[in-house]
Amino acid sequence: MPAPPVSGLLTLERMGARWVVRVDGRETSAVVSGDSVCVALSGRAGTLWAPEVRSGRSARAFWIQGATSGYGYATPLTLVPAGGTA
Repeated sequence: MPAPPVSGLLTLERMGARWVVRVDGRETSAVVSGDSVCVALSGRAGTLWAPEVRSGRSARAFWIQGATSGYGYATPLTLVPAGGTA
């Protein structure tokens, strides 16, 4: 059974070689593949996919919300820098 929908401010933070996502009181580490960063919250609550974010070529990302009935859906996001570089 999927977790309840996630809402609120989402942050993606690079800490050296590690990437962390925080949203709706949850925190989890990201999986890095090439220039892409992907994070799946536990309980199928949602997934953040940020293609080409590590290269600096893109500030696009997608929040993939888990399905509550039927199919899930993806919402496009724009990532905005919030601080210094790590």
